Amino acid sequence: MKLCLKLGKPRVFHSVLASALCLGVLALPSQAATWYVQNSGSGSDTTGTGSSTQPWFSISKAVASNSPVQPGDTIIVRTGWYVESLELGKSGTSSARITLKNEGDVYLNDPTPTSGWWQTGVLMANGKSNWNIEGFKVQNSSWGGITLRSCSNITVQRCHTYRTGSSGIIALPNNVSTEGEAEVQSSNIKVLDCIVEEANYYEGNASYTANSGDQEALTIWGVNGFEVARCRVFNGRTEGIDVKTGSRNGTVHHNEVYGCAAVTGLQWNTGLDRRSGGPGIYIDGGRANVFNVQVFNNKVRDNKAEGIAVADEDSRGSIYDIRVYNNVTYGNGIQGVNSGAGINIASGSNVDVFMNTSVGDVSGFTVTGGGFGTAYPQNLEVRNNIFANAKYQTIYLQNSNGTIIDRNLWTTTPANPVNNAGGNTNLSVTSSNIATSNPGLTSTWRILSTSPARNAATWTGANGMTLVAGTDIDDQTRSTPDIGADEWVSGAGVASVRQY
Repeated sequence: MKLCLKLGKPRVFHSVLASALCLGVLALPSQAATWYVQNSGSGSDTTGTGSSTQPWFSISKAVASNSPVQPGDTIIVRTGWYVESLELGKSGTSSARITLKNEGDVYLNDPTPTSGWWQTGVLMANGKSNWNIEGFKVQNSSWGGITLRSCSNITVQRCHTYRTGSSGIIALPNNVSTEGEAEVQSSNIKVLDCIVEEANYYEGNASYTANSGDQEALTIWGVNGFEVARCRVFNGRTEGIDVKTGSRNGTVHHNEVYGCAAVTGLQWNTGLDRRSGGPGIYIDGGRANVFNVQVFNNKVRDNKAEGIAVADEDSRGSIYDIRVYNNVTYGNGIQGVNSGAGINIASGSNVDVFMNTSVGDVSGFTVTGGGFGTAYPQNLEVRNNIFANAKYQTIYLQNSNGTIIDRNLWTTTPANPVNNAGGNTNLSVTSSNIATSNPGLTSTWRILSTSPARNAATWTGANGMTLVAGTDIDDQTRSTPDIGADEWVSGAGVASVRQY
């Protein structure tokens, strides 16, 4: 005999199945609901039901642990200024994420912009999983903008952070006192199509000097499996995008980073210099191993220190299996203050640098082994890159083992393009490199049909080069490959500049 059950008040607001159902089983499938927040008009946390016509007033109400929101549901936040500190109180599931998204312009403001502290944020999650966070404008926080502590399977998309004390967006361990591999506490974090503006302007806690900053503009710390893509990071006081301390198995691609890294020095309360700038994109080893990271199709320009850097700052961890390709760097560094390298390798093993274009950086490419007291770089392959019109030096090599410089194109000024500063063993600078007075580049650093870079690259070396660099920085297919980040395409003219 079939049991007929009549549904009570449904959770679904858009499409409600109002009729009674006759079922042969007792279990009913859960249906996703849509909930609403509106801090004006009919919005109320006391009388609101979360429906479209009776929305809640605060976002905190919707994301609280005791809210009726379930895995698979969507929370829509309507246009307005929300002065709240949000902490996600529940998790979705791997097959049914919870989505928190905007409808119109939604601003999130720190209610205590001068008193926040370590690991806090305007929008926070601690140990939560399976969320999509979309479309919020987070500003004026005393520490982080969006802070994800020991989280998994979270995507942050189309968000814009402005003037945050620490990182605009940061994924980090909840417990950093347990150092080393134990810091790898997060997994599957994605930051997509976001803007991070004026990060690291800390003005809160009195134990810091005003404007001292902390962390980096966009920080991936202790994350296994990540993607940072199509973001614009600019005008931060310290590093731009930092992948560090145990982060592995991830990609940083199609981003634009500029105007980062103040060089004047930022101060701890001790009066010691905290840091003097930092790279636009930094693959930053530390107490735990960093490996299998790809950095590609990024535009890194006009930063006050290096463009892209790979370094291990602590001997307790190692950094290895890193690929840097299809990137454009230009105008990085301040001559007389720092190396300003388009690409710098300070440590790491099995690092491939290929098909990049550096124009007008203080230095084109540098290897500075041992700068942090860690192991010298080893097994470096530097192929098919353009290093043009460096302001001070083209290539500088110091303290490395097994470095190959092959099939690169560089300009004849500055003179002596390769400076072997000593400490390099098994160094190979091949005769296949090309020196030219005219690299044949446009003002947007694309190559002309007459460029000596045309059809001059090789697929030899750089493990897996043909698999990952079959397209260029504009995602155009490479045929007979050109040196540098851009592939000239017949009949297409100069490739359009992607707006990241």
